[in-house]
Amino acid sequence: MVQPIGNQNGLNVKSNTALTPEQKKLQEACTGFETMLVKKMLESMMGNTRVFGSGFSGDFYQSMFQDTIAGMIAKQGLGVSKVLLQQLAQTEGKPVK
Repeated sequence: MVQPIGNQNGLNVKSNTALTPEQKKLQEACTGFETMLVKKMLESMMGNTRVFGSGFSGDFYQSMFQDTIAGMIAKQGLGVSKVLLQQLAQTEGKPVK
């Protein structure tokens, strides 16, 4: 199983319980963005590698695999969503504490 990396970059973002409903929605959007970014990175890294074979079914399962792995990586966090959340919250004038 993948182990959590932790927050080693010193960002001051607490758990979902400390966020307002508006900030929770923003956090979900930021995590979704990070998931898409990670999926694109995985697609690029895997290139023409066909883990699940070729054809429609192979492409379909490979896409599902990449979606799942990207979601897991984004859930653990690379830090992109946290930085984006803080930046957007500051832009709105409601910094995340």
